[in-house]
Amino acid sequence: MTAIIETGLLANVGQEFILLFTEMNLATIICLLLGLIFLIVECFTPGFGFFGVSGILLLITGVVLRATSGGSGNPAIQATILIVLLVVICVLLFVFMAISSKKGWLSRTPFIMKESAVSTGVAEGTKDYSYLIGKTGKAVSPLHPAGIAMINEDRYDVVAEGEFINSGEEIYVRQIEGVRIVVIKNNKDI
Repeated sequence: MTAIIETGLLANVGQEFILLFTEMNLATIICLLLGLIFLIVECFTPGFGFFGVSGILLLITGVVLRATSGGSGNPAIQATILIVLLVVICVLLFVFMAISSKKGWLSRTPFIMKESAVSTGVAEGTKDYSYLIGKTGKAVSPLHPAGIAMINEDRYDVVAEGEFINSGEEIYVRQIEGVRIVVIKNNKDI
């Protein structure tokens, strides 16, 4: 008994699948194709904007047009088949794009950014203190570990490395880490 119902159900779904595409009008085809194209374009544009929203709206319009365009068969079954088919197509396109952008031909096209827009070095607005490396100065405040030092007649926020440095002691600029000036106690034999 269940084999008869399952066979009848599969035959009915197969028949609805055939009717879905044989009785589809031009407006529905255009909406569905444009919707898929817009979603593909959206995959290559940052954010979720015009193409994503338009693509989804066109796909919904295509499904509604197909369901309401009349013809033979059950429109609810045909709409369900169309929605499942569109979801499968979108998932497959996304998987293809994701795999291809990392390893395939898409990774060799200008569509994929390979470099970061952010500089890996010092940013434009960050002051460059590298000229202070090797200079000597005097601690104006206690460096426990951060404080203020006078180097070349200018005051700088500095960080002591290793040990605390008392106010008035000489310091030596050991390294620069971005805007962080790292100093040590100045030993005359450095």
